[in-house]
Amino acid sequence: MGSRSQHGAQLALQHVFLRELRVRARELRQEGSIHLDADSWQPLMSMVGLRTPLNKLLDAWVAGNDNTEPFLVKLPGDRWTLASDHDELLRFILGGEAKSEAGRRRQRRGRQVP
Repeated sequence: MGSRSQHGAQLALQHVFLRELRVRARELRQEGSIHLDADSWQPLMSMVGLRTPLNKLLDAWVAGNDNTEPFLVKLPGDRWTLASDHDELLRFILGGEAKSEAGRRRQRRGRQVP
């Protein structure tokens, strides 16, 4: 989508979004999505040097095209998650959160004084 010179930045933004899902996996698990409004997307876009208009890019990622399935689903309240074709990746991210949560519980139990 957009200029060929921006394809690398668009792919990088997808990776940054996936990282954001992992960092915010607890919110993802509890809410089924993460909140990212336009102001929250801007630093992510700047990080990868993306100059494509945000709305145009997000619309394309939600719709997909003849060559690509949708990447994202937009939910009410500026909430985002991966499209259903990426369920395995979503399970992987949530599985990592479950392991992290189990580790945090073990750590808390280890700190308790008998």
